[in-house]
Amino acid sequence: MIRRKHFQQLADIVGEDYFSAEDYMTHLYSHDIAALPGIVNDVINPQAKAVAQPTTTEVVSNLLKFCKKENIPVVPRGHGTSGYGGALPTRGGLVVEMTRMNQIYNIDRDAMTIEVGAGIIWGKLLEDLEDEELSVAAYPSSAPSSTVGGWVAAGGSGVGSTKYGGIKEQVVDIEVVLPDGEVIRTKESPLNIFMDAGPESFYGGDASFYWETESDTTTDTTSTSMFIDSNGALGIITKVVLKIIPLRLIRPLTISFPNREQTIGAMQEILRVAKPFYLHFITDEFYGMLKEVDQAPDTAGEWLVLCALEGTEQETEIEAKKIIESMGMYHGTVESEEIAHHEWDERFYPMRIKRLGPSLAPSEVYVPLERMNDFINH
Repeated sequence: MIRRKHFQQLADIVGEDYFSAEDYMTHLYSHDIAALPGIVNDVINPQAKAVAQPTTTEVVSNLLKFCKKENIPVVPRGHGTSGYGGALPTRGGLVVEMTRMNQIYNIDRDAMTIEVGAGIIWGKLLEDLEDEELSVAAYPSSAPSSTVGGWVAAGGSGVGSTKYGGIKEQVVDIEVVLPDGEVIRTKESPLNIFMDAGPESFYGGDASFYWETESDTTTDTTSTSMFIDSNGALGIITKVVLKIIPLRLIRPLTISFPNREQTIGAMQEILRVAKPFYLHFITDEFYGMLKEVDQAPDTAGEWLVLCALEGTEQETEIEAKKIIESMGMYHGTVESEEIAHHEWDERFYPMRIKRLGPSLAPSEVYVPLERMNDFINH
């Protein structure tokens, strides 16, 4: 448990300017972007006791060594944009916010990788890479405000994942500070060292950070995949090496449909005839809510599909023609370029509908496209 006597010691480690136990700061870091339903909030009662903003891996290591010694709970945090509550301090303790570790350390054009601090914002990274005529292959829909380390820790898919896969497929290496303060590179750390060592010899005998597994079906023999989608429970991510790609033209298409069945069928057809960079559908109910909060444009149909194509002008034109020619059988209407670009620009703001009321709580599910009709029905 963190006590007032610890505050000065923590400030000495991280620096006076990067530590706070003031009420306004602890209140701010006791929440993320989404307000939890009252009954959930009452049960978990998240309340940070102090906040640290480290600037180097060494500082993170020293913080965790001290917190382990003093039995202080630690919650790693990016920018708090997930909305799922993974960065909430449910046991009080110290919130370690990583946004000051936001540098680009290296761009390797031969290997087509980039090494960045975990706290860099995806939007800033995309802008900096664009200046180099480069890009990342996939990024989260919260890119304007979310951190690289946050999405790595949260896992999942995003913009570009239809073509290039989720965050797991983008990460080459991770620098992680383990709960005992040890710094590792996951690419150089075999997965089996975490699975073979018993709790008596790992993490100083702390069994809460040890687990057994009966089998491992992954082809990745490093520990990289273990820290992706770990939600910060296994250590604090300080640096990430990502794959990068040449910057290419993006051409958005928006197609509207009269009902759900035609929409799902059309999406399956799009995936058959093309390789979209991004494929996203909006239900009639959701689009109605978007119209309430954002004056979204009127469309011919009530269900929308946003399809973004990537490549040269000629490549995107060929794919667009294939898609458009195949939409007639699904009674699809290709909307104007203005609407297509509006929907593409809005890909970053799905949480706008929070303005309609306080009860919205985000969730994420993975459903095979061929089962989507059944899923929505039930």
